[in-house]
Amino acid sequence: MRLRRWRQTGLFSLALLTFVFAFGLIYVNQSQFEGELQTYFDRTRGAYDNQLVTRSHEYLLDAMLHLDQLERDPSQKEDFLKQLDLSYAYLNIGRYRDLYPCTNQALDAILDLRFMVEQNQFPVSKSLQPWYTILSCQNQIDNLLNDKKVQLAGQMLAQSQDSRLWTNVIIIVSYLTSLLIGWLYERQRHNVIRTLKDKVSWQRKAQNDHLTGIGNRMGLEEKVKSILRGWPSSKRDVSIFFYDLDHFKAYNDDFGHVAGDEALKAVSQAVQDVIDGYGQQYRYGGEEFVVIFDGLPISQAKKLANQARQAIEKLGIIHPASATGYLTISLGFYPLSKRRYEADELLDLADQLLYQAKVSGRNKAIFYSHENPNSELDEAEQARSI
Repeated sequence: MRLRRWRQTGLFSLALLTFVFAFGLIYVNQSQFEGELQTYFDRTRGAYDNQLVTRSHEYLLDAMLHLDQLERDPSQKEDFLKQLDLSYAYLNIGRYRDLYPCTNQALDAILDLRFMVEQNQFPVSKSLQPWYTILSCQNQIDNLLNDKKVQLAGQMLAQSQDSRLWTNVIIIVSYLTSLLIGWLYERQRHNVIRTLKDKVSWQRKAQNDHLTGIGNRMGLEEKVKSILRGWPSSKRDVSIFFYDLDHFKAYNDDFGHVAGDEALKAVSQAVQDVIDGYGQQYRYGGEEFVVIFDGLPISQAKKLANQARQAIEKLGIIHPASATGYLTISLGFYPLSKRRYEADELLDLADQLLYQAKVSGRNKAIFYSHENPNSELDEAEQARSI
């Protein structure tokens, strides 16, 4: 569930990232085009010319607003003349005079108005012709400049059409490429996860015994190597016991190999029920098994080993060749001391204890003690009597 949620989040993030990327390219492309268009206008003086005639028009309107005050109070003459002079200055541009014939007429009309005011020829508002000449010329220039802007924009669009087309193609290709990369990434990640799962599954199968379902010899060797890598610096207790089924060859001869296989499964399951959650069990080969307690106190591990031996007796599997009449096991228990071991050496030590249990009568548990190495037979006899 967590993996699926992570995958959905990853796909959503990828889609969002590609959308932001494509939108960013469109925004940059649009901003670049607007900047180029403005630069083009400035280079051809289109926008600049518009600003000049607009300012001239504004100052002329301000002068018209002062007409009533001027006719009532001639002392306002200076303000009126100032507005006219500014309107004249912004209109008196060489480009205007060269490109727009009405410019000279409008300039002359402004001078006529100025002369009338200077000569106190009131009311100035009654002289409509100069005002009309100036305003119509300003509007004509403004309209022509707006037409020029439209023309320049068309030229700019025509010039940038190919570049914008390629930019849009790049945006689309980038978007599709990012989606393809995302799809390939998800596919690769899925394949890697599936490969890892298959590898883990095969490793488990390779390290499990096909008959009993517990670990096999390969799994045992890996476990022992894993323990010994950190030994003896580790502070945890580790112990191991070897066990096998007593007189098992005779059991197979009496009941057949199919019954023998069933007995192996029953015995390993009984031991597993005792040690489950405390230790790991492995089939060493044939009727030999190994149990490892990693991190369990030695005293508790000994009790579980003895309980495992007793559990086999309680199964009540008939075995005529056994001294008890039932199938039993013998085991050798070895706790690791704080010294270095080789993997084969450790298994051999437990196997030697198992051999002692065999030669001393079977159905026994031999427990080795590092404090008192000679006490294991006494412990075995005590274990047998429990």
